[in-house]
Amino acid sequence: MKRVVIIGGGFAGVSVACKLAKKIKNEECEILLIDERKDHVYTPWLYEVATAAQPTKGIDAVKRARRRASVPMSLFSQKKNIRFLQSRVMNIAKNGASITCQDGSEIRADVVVIAVGSNTNDFGIPGVRTYAHALKTPEEAEQIAVQFERLLKDAEIKKEQKTVVVVGGGANGVELAAEMAVARRAFFEKQNKKIQPVRIVLCDGGAEPVGMFHASVRKKVQKRLREISVEFFSKTVIKEVRAGEVVAQNVTIPFDVLIWSAGVRSRAEPGEKWGLPVNERGRIK
Repeated sequence: MKRVVIIGGGFAGVSVACKLAKKIKNEECEILLIDERKDHVYTPWLYEVATAAQPTKGIDAVKRARRRASVPMSLFSQKKNIRFLQSRVMNIAKNGASITCQDGSEIRADVVVIAVGSNTNDFGIPGVRTYAHALKTPEEAEQIAVQFERLLKDAEIKKEQKTVVVVGGGANGVELAAEMAVARRAFFEKQNKKIQPVRIVLCDGGAEPVGMFHASVRKKVQKRLREISVEFFSKTVIKEVRAGEVVAQNVTIPFDVLIWSAGVRSRAEPGEKWGLPVNERGRIK
């Protein structure tokens, strides 16, 4: 029996597995999908998890949001010819004929598909890893949810202004900042408070948010951000993050919660651990 081994259960890995399964009309080929996680993370919904723990909703809302953003890998293995293995790949044979898993087991392969995905890119900026929250996994989204809920409560009880800073004006950053602004309004309106002592700040190095989109979309996004009182800092290139403040070329912005959504980079495994040829961005050549 032929075996296709797919390393990575993200969008690319799952898509390849499902499309191959549809094309295979017999049982002479096995598709083995390998990932360290037991669930497929639907990343476009992580911002919903990050904003679900509002004081008006409770922690159960986070659990419900997380279930929507996490798809059990077992669902994919129900498809014909697909088998899932939860493990970490430690090595790939140079000829691609086998892979070695974390437990030391060696798995034969006729074809190896590498779809390990990406990590948050901090661009080597000092302080990002220490002070910023990433938003790539449900666990990270839950951490943001807890911090945001605490911030809203503190702002109300202590009567102090609090600030959330989201770095990265792409689709993920915009969605997160906007959802936080909507949650902020809902919370303080329920408390009958006209003044909302929580700033939501969105920073980006470009001139406009969602710079990769058409001009008409960018215009609508900017209009909506103004309507919900999200402060957008354009052309703000971050140089350093310190405790409680983001330092850019043109401004220093204080924060109570910092979320880093400024881009991604290729994972290190293919080049550093598996010895595959990669370019300067870590992508396989």
